[in-house]
Amino acid sequence: MASEQSVATEELEMARQLIERGRQAAALDGNHLILWGCVCSLALSFQYLAEVYDWAASSLLWLWQPLLIACFLVSIFVERSGAGRRLGNPVSRAYVSVFCAAGILIGSFLVVNGLGSRPEPQTAAILVPSLLASAFLVLSCVTDMRWMMLPALGWWAIMVLFAANDQLVPTDFLVLSLSSFLFLAVPGMALKWIGRS
Repeated sequence: MASEQSVATEELEMARQLIERGRQAAALDGNHLILWGCVCSLALSFQYLAEVYDWAASSLLWLWQPLLIACFLVSIFVERSGAGRRLGNPVSRAYVSVFCAAGILIGSFLVVNGLGSRPEPQTAAILVPSLLASAFLVLSCVTDMRWMMLPALGWWAIMVLFAANDQLVPTDFLVLSLSSFLFLAVPGMALKWIGRS
C-alpha cells in the first residue's frame, strides 16, 4: 500500500513538473503575442483613421494579406527562441499548435475572403475573436495558468459585441485595436514577466 502511494506521489510530482516546464516554455514565448498584439493594434488604429478621414479607397484599407505574411515571417524567426524550440514538451507543443491553428484559420479567411475584394468586416470581427478566445481557453487549461481565461473572456465579449451589431462603424476599429493590445500584447508581456520571475 505504501509502495502504491509512493508511485502515485511520484507520478503527481512528474505531472506537476511537466506543467511547470510547459508554463516556463510558454512564458519565454510571449514575444509572439506582443508582436501580433502591437502590429494588429497599430494597423486597426490606422484603419480607423483611414475610414474616418477617407485617406484611401475602401478596397485599399483591407490589405491585411501583406501584413499577415510579414508577421508570419517575423514569427518564424521569433519561434527559434521560443516555445517552438521545445516541441518535445507536450505543453509547449499544445501552446504552439493552438496559436498556429488560430493563425492559419484567420489568415486563410482573410486571404481567401479577400481575393479580388475586401474581406467581409462583420464576419472577420466575429471569427477572429472567437478563434483567439478558444486559443486562450486551451492555453489556460493545458498550462494550468488560469489567468489566461481573462483574455479568453475578453475576446468572447468582443465576439458577442460584434455578433449583436448589424455592421461595423469606424469606431469599432478602435475597439478592435484596443482589444488587440489588451488581449494579445498584454498577456504576452505577462508571460515574459512570469518567465523572468
